Amino acid sequence: MKTCRKCFAEKSLDNFHRDKDKPDGYRYICKKCAQYVSSEYYKAHKASIDLSCRKWRQANKERRNETGKKWKEANKEKVRLTVKKCKLKNREKYLAASREYSKRNREKGRAWKKANPHKVNANTRLRQVKELKATPAWANQFFIEEIYDLAQRRTKATGYKWHVDHIVPLRSKLVCGLHVEHNLQVIPASANIAKGNKHWPDMPENHYATR
Repeated sequence: MKTCRKCFAEKSLDNFHRDKDKPDGYRYICKKCAQYVSSEYYKAHKASIDLSCRKWRQANKERRNETGKKWKEANKEKVRLTVKKCKLKNREKYLAASREYSKRNREKGRAWKKANPHKVNANTRLRQVKELKATPAWANQFFIEEIYDLAQRRTKATGYKWHVDHIVPLRSKLVCGLHVEHNLQVIPASANIAKGNKHWPDMPENHYATR
């Protein structure tokens, strides 16, 4: 137990900040009183403190960014929940900002999609399979995009449509394949449509899955 020299209340040591320079290793005032003192000091010197903080931030941008990145990396779930709460609280503001951003960058977005059809197809498929929870964390998105790029290039080179097919279908009565690079192949669209989700390697004899 320790007595605070400001409020004179006797409190347990966990109510005091540690201070290695003090004989007992704790500050002479409790945390609540220390907070009050800091608050009053800030009110009395707000302008100079704010100016000093701005100067420090400007002089230590790289250090702040690196520290911020490390903290976010170590507190991903906390950051995610904070962002989610903020978006829910300011839903209309976020929607308005999103609409404005889309409006300003519409042509830029169209140009990017036109220049990167394989990435668009890969990302579209990724969103679809995520609903089926068929994409594991170890899936290599780069290789997946390369496979969709190959389908696009084959379509241009041959003049007829090629599809990216899941060798083991994502949805059937007996199997559930994964959306990973090892389960993808580029085949003619006609063959993919005919195959559907009724055939896969080592499937049981005389078995046809239904859609």
